[in-house]
Amino acid sequence: MYFRVTLFFLQSITETSEEIANLKFTLSQINTCLVEENDQSKCTELLSLKKDLEELVELKEHELLACRKAQLLAEVGSLIANNQEESNESHEGPLRSDISKNSSDGHSFVEQRCSVPGWTSTGKFIRQNALVPSVVDYDGNTPERVRVLLAHPTRLSEVPCERFFETGSCHRGIRCT
Repeated sequence: MYFRVTLFFLQSITETSEEIANLKFTLSQINTCLVEENDQSKCTELLSLKKDLEELVELKEHELLACRKAQLLAEVGSLIANNQEESNESHEGPLRSDISKNSSDGHSFVEQRCSVPGWTSTGKFIRQNALVPSVVDYDGNTPERVRVLLAHPTRLSEVPCERFFETGSCHRGIRCT
């Protein structure tokens, strides 16, 4: 069932992303027409159409953000459920051996909740809830670097792209949106 939900979200995200790209392309064509148009009545119609398209793009971006957020919440829910199942199984064994096993692996942070610093669009400093899905670098000698996913992203730029959900990484790195 989880795979069907993920597949649905990926299709929905891809379709919405394509719609946004098409709308932005149409918007750029309207801007070009506005520059070239001399007739005032046609310019008024084009300006009205431009305004409507900008609103539609904004709505589609909010829809995409909501879809990605739902996908992240579903993924976090499954990780938490798996973590609870594993913790129920681990309560049968001694606690100290479990702790030493995690710290010797170097993956003691995986599936842990944390708080990360961030800024709002108005420039206020806040701390946001996040989940650690994986350890990026661990060689035993240097401090661990982890990848975090925000639990409640508020901007489109805070949500990982489709490639990240499909493969676990994105070739664009920090420029990924």
